[in-house]
Amino acid sequence: MRWLAAVAVAAIVGLLVLSLRERAPERAPPAEPGDPAPVPAIDRPVVAGSDDIIVSEALGGDGAPTDEGVSGSAPRPERRPDPPWDEREETATHAEAPIEIAGTLSVEGDAAPTGSFRLTWSWDQGWNRSTIDVRGGAWSAVVPVGSRLTFDEIRVGGRVAVAVDRKTVAPASGRVAVACRWFKPTTLRILDADTGAELAGVEIVQHVAGFCLSGLHPGPGYVQVVADDAASPVTLPEQPGQQVYWVRGPGHAWKRVEVMLGFGDERIVRLPKAGDLDVRLSNFDPDSGAEVRLYDVTGGHLLSWPSDTRPRIESLAPGKYRVRVEVGEWFREPLLLGEAPAEVEAGVVTEVAIELRDPPHPERLVPLAGTLHVDPGWGEEAWIHMSVDGEDVPPGTDDPDVTLSKDGRWSAGRVPPGRYAINVRPWTWCQVVDVGPAGTPDVRIVVPPPCDVEVRVLLSDRDEAAPIHTLWWGMRQGSCLEDAASEAPGRFRFRAPLGEIEFDGDDDFEIEERVVELKPGLNRITLRAQRKHGLTIELRDDVTGANLRVDGGFWARITVASDDPGCRSADTSFSNTIRVTKPGRYRVMFSGEIDGFRSIDDHEVDVPAEGTARLVVRLRRK
Repeated sequence: MRWLAAVAVAAIVGLLVLSLRERAPERAPPAEPGDPAPVPAIDRPVVAGSDDIIVSEALGGDGAPTDEGVSGSAPRPERRPDPPWDEREETATHAEAPIEIAGTLSVEGDAAPTGSFRLTWSWDQGWNRSTIDVRGGAWSAVVPVGSRLTFDEIRVGGRVAVAVDRKTVAPASGRVAVACRWFKPTTLRILDADTGAELAGVEIVQHVAGFCLSGLHPGPGYVQVVADDAASPVTLPEQPGQQVYWVRGPGHAWKRVEVMLGFGDERIVRLPKAGDLDVRLSNFDPDSGAEVRLYDVTGGHLLSWPSDTRPRIESLAPGKYRVRVEVGEWFREPLLLGEAPAEVEAGVVTEVAIELRDPPHPERLVPLAGTLHVDPGWGEEAWIHMSVDGEDVPPGTDDPDVTLSKDGRWSAGRVPPGRYAINVRPWTWCQVVDVGPAGTPDVRIVVPPPCDVEVRVLLSDRDEAAPIHTLWWGMRQGSCLEDAASEAPGRFRFRAPLGEIEFDGDDDFEIEERVVELKPGLNRITLRAQRKHGLTIELRDDVTGANLRVDGGFWARITVASDDPGCRSADTSFSNTIRVTKPGRYRVMFSGEIDGFRSIDDHEVDVPAEGTARLVVRLRRK
């Protein structure tokens, strides 16, 4: 579904958009990845002639190994009809109901500290944050019941502390206890990958506006210098929580490092020697808006760089790349002006010459504007955000920015003729508009009345609540997504505009028959969910058997492919569980290295019809 692609897009632009708003409620920040769960040792023979020891086994739907291995599946029972709803009066509280929390905060046994912390609360209509004062260990805040709470930036007596449990849910009792410990600095030991020698002249940067998903290079965005011309080991600043840095040394490549600060860890970062890429462009039009982009050999986007007549990208890891010059967002079928292969070698400046094609004659730009009308049943709303997505527009067309005045007039400026989807939040409403050669300056956007929605999700093969805690919904033709408020596993409640909506589940479940047309009043909906096919990849130290925790930049370079055109990867997130579209044999390719270990060969694994396959790779040290 097109609107599901908006999740990946929002991950790229979300924080940048937030930096342009003033206390605007928005989606909650993504959950931070935790350590992989420990897995018992499995006795299997090693693969002869391989540097890696491979273990592959199927996991059943409950996480236990299946009896039948990875081939075939048990027949599914005949589907039962949906049981009737319990018509008794529901007593669950809506997540919008405010409640005053009378909280406490303690630091390593001190039950009465005085200081402050930042509280972020998120719920089904967005999120907000505030600085909370602590007096004698006590604090209070008014938040929606059932909202997700996050505790950050804890300062007591001039010292920084970190919460033992950073996240919790606002209880109906209104009592929250936050236990903390003092911040302990984290250090990075930065080594030459070949010799193991500690490096001097190290540079460490961090993005300050938005964030960069690339594990290859920090890119040309807005970065803050954390350390410059430093010698290893480097102590990182007091920024508690999950932080992402890029590190390089003289003559060495950039490397992405993701760390959880505050617990006194020491991380070892091994940097390979680097090369530079010098791109020469012929027939370059500076007004075209083109970008130089690097892709890996499988077509995965790695890095975007502003174009000029001779852009130069420094401190690249050696490897084979595809250099493309494109107009338009890389995730929306951009217009290709030229491309060439490049192989970067350590200590060498690699030159690539690209003759650019003339871009097509630009479409005449026409106005797109109108008025916004919201049904009074929604009540007053302090924050409104509108966005316009190109549905059927000329290649290379970027989505326009939208302005909205207090009297309800909105404008997307001048755009090429085409079809556009206009999204309105926080009501998650979408209206599709065809913009003709003369433009459409008077589009009337009407948000219909609200409907109350109660959803229960059952397993596809039996009348049992699915263990699903996240349910996404949105208008069928829109690209805005909302996270329904969860009351219990498989039970959700929210408000949505009158009309046709579509559902999607979490990483582990696929919703069947997910399109529903809402009626006025209360809508009680029963959905069925089926476990998705998946492949879990675990990396273990061959000596100790311990699971290796690697950052998202490495997971982003794992590619899953199949010779069967119908078998493809459906998930490119920074997770070690990769979802695939159907059972079958898949090839797993690793395009990067883990510090201190040999490179990983390609492997094949069979994904079963039910449950999740597991590929365990034991890595040998260099």
